[in-house]
Amino acid sequence: MYSRIEVPLRPHPALALTANLPWFLLTLFCLFAAPYQPGLWYGAGMVSLTTGIWRTAQALRSSDDSVTGLIIDQDRLRVCYADGRTETVRVAPESRLGARLSILKLVPEAPISAPVPVVLSTLPGMCNTNACAFRRLRVWLRLGSAQSGDRSPHSF
Repeated sequence: MYSRIEVPLRPHPALALTANLPWFLLTLFCLFAAPYQPGLWYGAGMVSLTTGIWRTAQALRSSDDSVTGLIIDQDRLRVCYADGRTETVRVAPESRLGARLSILKLVPEAPISAPVPVVLSTLPGMCNTNACAFRRLRVWLRLGSAQSGDRSPHSF
């Protein structure tokens, strides 16, 4: 019914920093609270800073389990990984769609795999995908998946 939609994804530093912003905010809180109990708060600040840096680096490096794209073909959504694997998924109701930023929780049909979070952005300075392909994906998620027989309640 629909033509094939391919949505390429690439890591972007500003998007990775934004996704890990809570860790860096926790570090700031620990630094401001440090005068009251220095040992505890400096230690907690170092742990949160290290975690934030590590998670940002993980988001930017490409491993075999990194999502490199989304494909919609024959009314099915598939995730493409860096090692060449593809996996059929469905969009969980917890996902959020926006005009320029979407956060998708993709649940694999195989019960063995864990949910895959994907952030798609066409925001200026944080673009990690093609704007035209992103728009087509949003249209398919809002209209196409409901017409193809998926009756799950979407909260988009």
